[in-house]
Amino acid sequence: MQQASYWSIPDYYDLTLREFSIAIKAKADRDERDYRTGWEQARWIARWIVQVNVPKKQIPLEKIARFPWEGTDFEQMKEILDNFKAKKGLDG
Repeated sequence: MQQASYWSIPDYYDLTLREFSIAIKAKADRDERDYRTGWEQARWIARWIVQVNVPKKQIPLEKIARFPWEGTDFEQMKEILDNFKAKKGLDG
């Protein structure tokens, strides 16, 4: 997704090295977030396309595609959810 930039080239000349570094880091973070969001949206759409053809069984998103940035965070969240379900007596 293209976002409007409120900075002109002369504005960058007035930045200190620290301010410039922060601006570059913020741009890189935004680009990374946009990249991830695009892939996650594609996975969500793919899941629902597959889900229509599978009778009465939920397809987990990680079965469709697993991304490198989901590594241990995903496993930790799954463990927390499983523990919560076990405590509440919910079926998984």
